[in-house]
Amino acid sequence: MRYDIRLLVTDLDGTLIADGDAFSEEDLRALQAVYDRGISMAICSGRDARFISDIALNAGLEDCAILALNGAYVLDRPDGDVLEDHRMSPSAAKACLDALLNQTGELVMYQGETVLTYRTPQFRRMLRGSPRGGIDTNDGTREAMYEMAASGAHKMVYSELDHPERLRPLRKKLSMIPGIDVTSSWFTNIEVMPVGIHKGYAVRKLAERLGIRLDQVMAFGDNDNDASMLAAVGYGVAMGNAADAARSAARYTTDSSTHNGVAKGIERFILIDDYAKPSISA
Repeated sequence: MRYDIRLLVTDLDGTLIADGDAFSEEDLRALQAVYDRGISMAICSGRDARFISDIALNAGLEDCAILALNGAYVLDRPDGDVLEDHRMSPSAAKACLDALLNQTGELVMYQGETVLTYRTPQFRRMLRGSPRGGIDTNDGTREAMYEMAASGAHKMVYSELDHPERLRPLRKKLSMIPGIDVTSSWFTNIEVMPVGIHKGYAVRKLAERLGIRLDQVMAFGDNDNDASMLAAVGYGVAMGNAADAARSAARYTTDSSTHNGVAKGIERFILIDDYAKPSISA
């Protein structure tokens, strides 16, 4: 049986990337085979556009659309032209900072390809392996954070690595601020987005630009911020290591990121004539 898939969208962390900043050989080989079939491709991640562009170019995916910051900042290709630019209002961003800067965890704020950090030793260590992390040198200044907020931030990420139980009441408090939505990409963080902007929205807009129906789109993801994307498309595939929200939103489940789940999903639905049917379930 052949499946009518014309756009493939994948998350990065916990999906294509299990450890470090590189794809597995199996996943990369499957992605390149997708290109050979003329299928459009996009990476949709909470990461910033510079980081995703580096990852895509290092993998040889020069024509891949970049849906960065959960879809708030979208490029037509790595380091390419901006297609979507959605920011929080200055008042909403300031209200979020008022709540977050008085906490004890790590805070990261994004505007386009600039990343501002506050009290973030773990985050800075995580980005050391990126050729262009985009880290601002004014780390630690509240003034720099408010200055970015005044011109509109695309996303904020607050992390409590040692005390994730503190996130639940904080998330409830933030959700009362008008003009934002709150999601998560890992159990130790919360992500603040402009209201109505999420991965599902970004994928829908990209499909419209390409003249592709959503039922012709395949997407892979593993966490809460992937749920809108997995629910929106015809072939939503949750990773074997996925959070409950992603599993509930997806129609299919594949293997984990550490066992080439993306490659197995591609083999099952796109390269079906080239491979024996791998382990993937509805």
